[in-house]
This record gives sequence, structure tokens and C-alpha cells, in this order.
Amino acid sequence: MSGTQLSFAEKDRIVPGAQWDELVPGDVGWSSSHLASLAQVLADGRSTALMIVEAGRVAFQCP
Repeated sequence: MSGTQLSFAEKDRIVPGAQWDELVPGDVGWSSSHLASLAQVLADGRSTALMIVEAGRVAFQCP
């Protein structure tokens, strides 16, 4: 590979800036109903936060 050519992984890499892009969880295979259940379990427990990142974009965050 030459010094200026990027690999497939490098050219498709998403690096968040000041704000993260979001995506629709169902569009990338996450179950919205399961995530809603997870949010309820986390709210009832001792977790303070959870963030799921898919390909450099936020798929889910709680709270």
C-alpha cells in the first residue's frame, strides 16, 4: 500500500467531533423493544449511564 492510499477500514472510519451523530437502532440490527427494556432495567438499578456506539455513531444512550 502506498503512503497516501487508505485502507477500506481507514477511509470508512467515523471519528466524532464535538457532537456524535446518531442513528436509528433498528436500521443497524438493534431491537428497539429490547433497548427500551434495557433502559428500564438500568433505571431501576445502580447504573448511571450506558452508550452503545455502532460504527462511530450513537445507537443508544441512557439516560
